[in-house]
Amino acid sequence: MAVRGGFPHTLTVHVFRGRTDARQQGVVVGEGRAVVFVPRDEVLDRDLAVTTAVVLPLHLGSAGETD
Repeated sequence: MAVRGGFPHTLTVHVFRGRTDARQQGVVVGEGRAVVFVPRDEVLDRDLAVTTAVVLPLHLGSAGETD
């Protein structure tokens, strides 16, 4: 539970995930920041947004995940 404006409230976060067999060579970005595939064993070493840093480890360690 978080406290904002002096009163406690609940924050709901929706997380979507999926698998892909895409490779870095197949990603085309027209403008802006580049899209980069990060190896699973390196992703938590990155500078992550606060919510991502909390939620991502839960999904990486979820039942049924083997790769």
